[in-house]
Amino acid sequence: MKLPISAKYIPLMASVLVLAALYTLGCISFEKFGSLRVLVNLVGDNAFLGVAAVGSTFVILSGGIDLSVGSVVAFTSVFIASLVGRGVNPLIAIVLALGAGALFGMLMGF
Repeated sequence: MKLPISAKYIPLMASVLVLAALYTLGCISFEKFGSLRVLVNLVGDNAFLGVAAVGSTFVILSGGIDLSVGSVVAFTSVFIASLVGRGVNPLIAIVLALGAGALFGMLMGF
């Protein structure tokens, strides 16, 4: 049976349908969930995941399979949160996390 769309687009279509279904369920369940503010927060709060996904895509397309990007993102996020929670200036915490992430990336590259 011939599919009306290419098989390579099925995961993307499934992801979009699941997102739409969950957003619709949220709008039905909660009164203010359908506001523009919530939609902007959903997209904005997860922007770092998009950046990590683009970085992983370039690594995979260049011929190397490196799934450690997600663990470095998780580590640096927790590292920043723990530093800020202890009273460190957020800019200093970000600089330290960038350095730690670059160091871990270099070590994993070797």
